[in-house]
Amino acid sequence: MYAASVNVQFDGTAKKRIDIELPVPPNTDTSKPLYLGYLGQSIRGPRVMIADTLRIDHGRFTTTLPSGISSSALRPASTSSLRPSSVFSSPADVKAALLGVISRGTYAAMTFASSTAWAVFDGLQAGVDLFWDSMPSLYASSLYLTEGHGRVLVPVAANRPFEVVGVDAATGLSIISLALIQYSHRHRASSSLICLPAE
Repeated sequence: MYAASVNVQFDGTAKKRIDIELPVPPNTDTSKPLYLGYLGQSIRGPRVMIADTLRIDHGRFTTTLPSGISSSALRPASTSSLRPSSVFSSPADVKAALLGVISRGTYAAMTFASSTAWAVFDGLQAGVDLFWDSMPSLYASSLYLTEGHGRVLVPVAANRPFEVVGVDAATGLSIISLALIQYSHRHRASSSLICLPAE
């Protein structure tokens, strides 16, 4: 569910996260967790990548940390500490692991209509766009995999099996396929899987 969007334009890839603010439209449901989605062009066509978390401050969506502290102090895709035993104790833990705004494009405030969980995939090679069929409108971009050194955090539909496919972002060839993984289990093959409740 989308609430508001903004187009960000600059050259290249930013070394630090860029904070985004958006107006909160009237009648927006703010009872659910809020996220900033990047409206990207994947190797399979238009998709959305969850790039950051949002909070509401003085009637606006913002990616800043509490008390208005800029998120630029967080390294993009700070996934190095994620492990199969990781526990997210606050939205800040999720924010740190997401890519953040470091590339130009359109970003939108959004929520999920159904219950979700967080999945961490590890051991993935660079240059891959990642897709999972339980939330087919979403993806993790090859840029995220590069910045995260092969480890990414993505939302998946809670309590549902799903199939994950990694596609070479240059050739379109599928090079990773993990079939029907149950969200509450761990999978150790070409990647590791962690799933934790998101709400």
